[in-house]
Amino acid sequence: MRAYIETYGCAFNKADSESMAWLLKEAGFELVQEKDADLVILNTCTVKTKTEQKTLERIKALSRAGKRLLVAGCMAQTQPGLILKAAPNASLLGTFARSEVVRVAKEMGSGAQVKELARYLPVFTPSARSNPFIGTFQIAQGCLGSCTYCAARLARGELKSFPISEIVSSVRSSLAEGCKEIRLTGQDCGVFGEDSGESLSDLLASILSLPGDFRLRLGMMNPTGALKNMGALLDAFKSPNMYLLPISLSSPGVTQSWLQWVADTRRLILRKPASALKDAFPDLTLATDIIVGFPSESEKDFEASMALMEKIRPDIINISRFTPRPNTPAALMKPLKNKVLKDRSNRMSLLCGRLSLENAKRFVGRKDRILVLKPSKNGVLGRSSNFRSIALKEGRPGSFIQASFAKAYAKYLLAEATEKLY
Repeated sequence: MRAYIETYGCAFNKADSESMAWLLKEAGFELVQEKDADLVILNTCTVKTKTEQKTLERIKALSRAGKRLLVAGCMAQTQPGLILKAAPNASLLGTFARSEVVRVAKEMGSGAQVKELARYLPVFTPSARSNPFIGTFQIAQGCLGSCTYCAARLARGELKSFPISEIVSSVRSSLAEGCKEIRLTGQDCGVFGEDSGESLSDLLASILSLPGDFRLRLGMMNPTGALKNMGALLDAFKSPNMYLLPISLSSPGVTQSWLQWVADTRRLILRKPASALKDAFPDLTLATDIIVGFPSESEKDFEASMALMEKIRPDIINISRFTPRPNTPAALMKPLKNKVLKDRSNRMSLLCGRLSLENAKRFVGRKDRILVLKPSKNGVLGRSSNFRSIALKEGRPGSFIQASFAKAYAKYLLAEATEKLY
């Protein structure tokens, strides 16, 4: 069979798709474009209402077109009825059954409609890289949190860390094949190993000890988990192979744990003396996801969130208006008025846009070693040593180039090569 995979959502979902692609290829499937596919696999996300609506429209369109459709991912696990209402003939593959994709695809090839939502034990699976120079590796599935707004924890379950030996073996193979950027992903990388007795410190040290010229990115961590691993982070960021991107600070919204989240964030980023991340590494890139308009969020609460952003000055800020997700405690709460949601979202966007631009301007005139990753409309795109997005006129993907930052924008830096590619 010929299969096409389309992905919505986060880096973890993209890694799921690449793992399914690897399994299918190993079983003899051919991965092709949609128009040539016998089977379309739609890997879905259920974190935001907007994404859910977009995905449902896509499911309906594929169903109307008569495509043999397998809907996988978080929406399949948490809202199978919604999918089947949109596409009654679709098959389903839940988040815990990713490793069953070959069996399900073969059964569909025989004409069966399959609904595989059983909770298999999550296992580590290698990935088929869509970009040969970027490897995304899941280090764990699930989390230890209980955020009242989050549907992902319903889809992914409790923490299951994958063995360091399997992760490192897969990373080693990818590096040998020419991969240059290693991305570690999970729902909360900071709690890696708390269920298995292994540690994030050992994982980072094991990967950074591998031979080769590459960069390592650590994915989302909540502040509490990051604080537990402060020593490991400080040690890892000393390596030239480690991106200076400490964490993605995911805001829990205004819940009972919100004040603790604020306190932990301040301690992690701003604590004195120089053991805090911004003291030890002034040029680090800080990313955060923040929710505005949680049902119980008062104007005072919102102003406190604004003040915190002004204080920690994130470089990459993903702002989400609160939308209730099915079967979460927050969905039972009375929502704020749309006018309030829009106003707060706009105010936070203006603040964060200003902060991102001001932060980026600090780097104009500096030089750095850029990893070129892929072509773009006007040249190539890459990453600086602190994970900033870089636009260049030219460069060979998979290579490093010495460049000078010429102009700053809120979301990227324009750079000019100063030395020959190597």
